[in-house]
Amino acid sequence: MEIKIVSTNVAQVQPLRDLFLHENKFQFIYNKCHLYGWADVYACIIDNVIIGYGAVWGKDKREDRDTIFEFYIIEAFRKFINQVFEKFMLACRATFIECQSNDALLFSLLCEYTKNINAEAILFEDNFQTNFSDPQLSFEKLIVLYKSMQEEYKRILQELYNEGFEKNLNEIEFSTIMNFNREMYTSEKSVVFALKDYLLHESQASYFEELPGFIR
Repeated sequence: MEIKIVSTNVAQVQPLRDLFLHENKFQFIYNKCHLYGWADVYACIIDNVIIGYGAVWGKDKREDRDTIFEFYIIEAFRKFINQVFEKFMLACRATFIECQSNDALLFSLLCEYTKNINAEAILFEDNFQTNFSDPQLSFEKLIVLYKSMQEEYKRILQELYNEGFEKNLNEIEFSTIMNFNREMYTSEKSVVFALKDYLLHESQASYFEELPGFIR
């Protein structure tokens, strides 16, 4: 078996990049490296068949090519991945590996071939959607909470009117207080509407918005 690593361009390995992106189904933050010409690309070849590719860029300087950030091998050839990756490292002469933690293939190679690993962020993938509910919080309790907010808002408005007349507030002062109170009321409503989306069933949450007086 003959393994070769050949310098190429992104257009030549684009079908493989499409497979890479389709297989992983995540947002790949390094796409810009190819778009702006910040990367060098290598084709991985076994017995004259292109079976994968790798890409390098500069960790600190764009003109450098010291960091592997993308590596993909067709699944049928992954039993040879270590031999291919070692040849690729020799060819590109990169001394660093940088990858997303949800890029399972390259991340496993990073753990195997590097030391002093640092994580700026850890990315996870969705597995299944949860449907948590709090038995202490019902549809009726949310309605009571919302209505109590409305009543409290009306009460404070009346107090502001009375206080404004008693203290002879000018128009600007009175308007400022009113606007502040309205913003507080709006923020409290937003909390309630956020709670309904998380804690109620979908049908209840939809019906919640249709009730009289429930205006965002």
